[in-house]
Amino acid sequence: MPDTNPVTSPPQYLTGMGRAQFLALCEQAGAKPLHAERLTAHIHRHGITDIAEIPELPAPLRTLLAGYAADVPVSRIAEQVSEDGTRKMLLGLPDGRDVETVWIPGKGRTTQCISTQVGCAVGCTFCLTATAGLTRNLSAAEMVAQVE
Repeated sequence: MPDTNPVTSPPQYLTGMGRAQFLALCEQAGAKPLHAERLTAHIHRHGITDIAEIPELPAPLRTLLAGYAADVPVSRIAEQVSEDGTRKMLLGLPDGRDVETVWIPGKGRTTQCISTQVGCAVGCTFCLTATAGLTRNLSAAEMVAQVE
């Protein structure tokens, strides 16, 4: 049976962690649960992944968090921009796989479609992604890394 304890088998990236993982890390570091709330808000609501920029974290928690990378390093391999400003981007993941994300500007808002999988199992004949088949699901951190 796989180990699902967030402290002994943590996600590799801070952006892939949720409140439960932050609570477990706080407990491990002897920090109060309110620090998990602070981490969750700064990382997921405000996009701040530099631990030095998150105020009032106790030193043992900062030390523990320093062992985690902030977010997945993705590279932009290609980008297509349409006349309406829509941007289709091909992103490279650290394992050598590629995913697509589409940034769509709108009146008063922006929409971004992100990939949740490498490849696709549906098999639509008009879709290049589907021709490769499904390789794997993306981690939460890999999904967050696509967001512009």
